[in-house]
Amino acid sequence: MLKLDHIVMLFLLLWVFSRCKHDAPISSNGAVQLESDSTLTVGAGLVVGIHPVNIPLGEKILITCQNSWGMDVLEKEVNGSSIRLILSKKFTRISGMITLKVFYLGKELGRKQIEVLPKKTAEPLDAYLGAKSILADGKDWAMITAIPTDTFGNPVENHTPITYEILRPDGTQYEIQATTENLVSFQIINSLTKAGKTFIGVSLNGVASREKELLEVADFPVNFTIKADSHSIYADDHQFFKIKTSVLRDRNNNIMPEGTAVSFLCKEPSGTGRFLNSYTIDGVAELSMQNPKEAGTLEIIASVYGGGKSNVLTLDFASPIDHINARYEAVNQRLNVGPLIAQLNQLVPNGTQVKLVFDNNKLPTLLQEVVDGHAYFDFTDLPKGDYPVTIFVYGIGKKFVINRK
Repeated sequence: MLKLDHIVMLFLLLWVFSRCKHDAPISSNGAVQLESDSTLTVGAGLVVGIHPVNIPLGEKILITCQNSWGMDVLEKEVNGSSIRLILSKKFTRISGMITLKVFYLGKELGRKQIEVLPKKTAEPLDAYLGAKSILADGKDWAMITAIPTDTFGNPVENHTPITYEILRPDGTQYEIQATTENLVSFQIINSLTKAGKTFIGVSLNGVASREKELLEVADFPVNFTIKADSHSIYADDHQFFKIKTSVLRDRNNNIMPEGTAVSFLCKEPSGTGRFLNSYTIDGVAELSMQNPKEAGTLEIIASVYGGGKSNVLTLDFASPIDHINARYEAVNQRLNVGPLIAQLNQLVPNGTQVKLVFDNNKLPTLLQEVVDGHAYFDFTDLPKGDYPVTIFVYGIGKKFVINRK
């Protein structure tokens, strides 16, 4: 019989052997073979065959799949001579390189790269134009950019030829050949000196963009002239006359675009000034103005912001009345100005303004409007005494003394 210490030693060796067999990592000279197409078109399915060599059944391998989108890590169990791997569509919808790697026990056993090629360029070809309008001064410019992609948004390869066809405002038409670089292709379009529209088409192997339209507008206008159409010579604050500019053009003789703002500075015979605005139609701006309310010279000058200005137009207006009738009515304690007779022996229009100025400047100026040829000023609140005044109608003045008893 074996001695007891020999039996204990035998069981101890068996236990150590069993523990070492269970916990120690498996030593392997395993390898894998990866089998798939080396190229494919975006959106197509991708099946990869993985053939393990010297890897025990039941063991697991790790597979990493990486592209520009990101990385997936998959775990597969070795249960035969081959493993079938189907990649998800997110890895085949993006052009570029897919890199597959297989690991076992922390060791890379194999890798394979697969190139995903973009599809045919999608219609319409993406093209962008900016700015939408430029000055027709021969110096300004815009840029047309083409970004051809397939239906998944994948760009075409660098140095892909792009064709730009351009029709200019002066009628010339030409073609430019260019290539893509870093996903895009572009062309600079320098302005001409003739205003109008430039039309641009971009194409690639029969795939066309939408039509692009570039507006080449006139530069700021040069100096221009203004004139008055036939007008009444009377400062009656009642009739109207029209001011018209010449055709506004830039230095290259281009007519200004529709709606160009023109400002008119008007200096009234009274010395007050006002701004009026108009806008061009066919290059001409027109403005209707009311006759001034006082006799004298009306001065008008027009200008365009950032551009030229007009001549100074002077128009002389006469008073529609020759004299002012006035009398003080002691019974009613009021001054009756009227009847006021105009140039055609008619009463002046209702609403005509009459101004009463006290010559001693101690009392405020009074204003009244004419009704049926008369204007009335009430003096019931003034103390008794003499009040020298000047009456103004249409800029004509008349001295008068009011005797308040």
